[in-house]
Amino acid sequence: MAGYLVIGAGKFGRSIAKTLYRHNETVLVIDKNEELIQQIIDDGTVGEAVSFDVTEENSLKKMVNSDDFEVAFICIEGSLQTSALVTVMLKELGIKTIICKAITKIEGKVLEKIGATKVVFPDETVGIDLAFEFLKPDVTEHLKFSEKYRIFEFKVPKRIIGKNLIELNLRKKYEIIAPTRRELNLLDTEEVEKYIKAGNFDVIIHSANPNPSKNDNDKLDKMIHDSEKCFMNFYRMKDYYKKMYVIGSGAEFDKREHMYNITEDEFDRSIPEDDYGFAKYIINTIIAKSENIYNLRLFACYGPTDADSKFITHVINSILENKVITIRQECRFDYLHVSDLAKILEYFIQATPKYHDYNISSGKSYLLSEIADMVRSEMKSDMEIKILSTGLNKEYTASNKRLLDEFKIDFLDLREGIKIQIASEKEIRNEKKNS
Repeated sequence: MAGYLVIGAGKFGRSIAKTLYRHNETVLVIDKNEELIQQIIDDGTVGEAVSFDVTEENSLKKMVNSDDFEVAFICIEGSLQTSALVTVMLKELGIKTIICKAITKIEGKVLEKIGATKVVFPDETVGIDLAFEFLKPDVTEHLKFSEKYRIFEFKVPKRIIGKNLIELNLRKKYEIIAPTRRELNLLDTEEVEKYIKAGNFDVIIHSANPNPSKNDNDKLDKMIHDSEKCFMNFYRMKDYYKKMYVIGSGAEFDKREHMYNITEDEFDRSIPEDDYGFAKYIINTIIAKSENIYNLRLFACYGPTDADSKFITHVINSILENKVITIRQECRFDYLHVSDLAKILEYFIQATPKYHDYNISSGKSYLLSEIADMVRSEMKSDMEIKILSTGLNKEYTASNKRLLDEFKIDFLDLREGIKIQIASEKEIRNEKKNS
């Protein structure tokens, strides 16, 4: 992934470079002042900094290319001529985005005329905010109250499951940090340790799952190792956060046996044979002996942005594409809408749980054919439903009594959830068609 180029190591340039580097981005700082560059290296402001005159075109070409750097910040102090020259040279080198510092509005107009993507009139605070603008493109507002507390306002992408959280206005209540894989490698023990120590987090919700494709045989044997390492990297840091919730799975109970309204007390009735279930089984065993870690055991969850392979989405798309609706084998499932999951998560953020594991389900089950019929009814379709294997597959439902004893919730009716899902899939198709 292309990194960030910062030319000029004054106060403004350093603030940008430091902010980007702290968020695990690749940053190169250039300044002709050797002492200043050495100071940056000694202080650990960034990982890489070099000293040379950027107006020397050959030197700049040797150090910079568009494959390595996508965004450049020109933070040169007090020289419009130099900033203008460097802007032109970077444009010729193919740098896509060039941000220039200017002192006056006239300087800004000049820089924009010769190709600057954006011109700013900064102090140190603006430098930090600008870094966030490119580091977090979905952040529309960033308010800093102290070194410890900040509020971020996000543009919510249409194709993320988390868009349901916005319905709860959680941004008004909590600072939410959701690092991408680029920002945090969960399999890197040292990186996770550093991140958690620096974060001062109250609550961690661990839903990551290194689950390779079933067709990727070379990676399947890493399922248990990677799942356990992800969890243990957080577990070993348990003294640095107040509590952690792990999104578990009904597969912990072993899918080889029926799960009929299964309760939490039935855990360990057998050991799952499949890699995914076994990994979740081990994690829950460890959680049971912990003090501040809890398992939220999810069974069947659905909602906007589901993968095409998910059953409800599969049925909707089959009808939209005028294809026969296929069901591998009849089975009874308990589907929970993602908006209800969001409400449950908010409860647990605030609560002190009585137990270390909870079944997260709606408590109401349906046959897959019944669900398919609901979709057909809402879409006014008579598309054929074809069940490929005879008989009834093993049930996959759970008791939610433990949850409801602590948190009263009116679950979204499945039919209403299906209506939302249909609208979402139609919107996604229209977006693809118009893009």
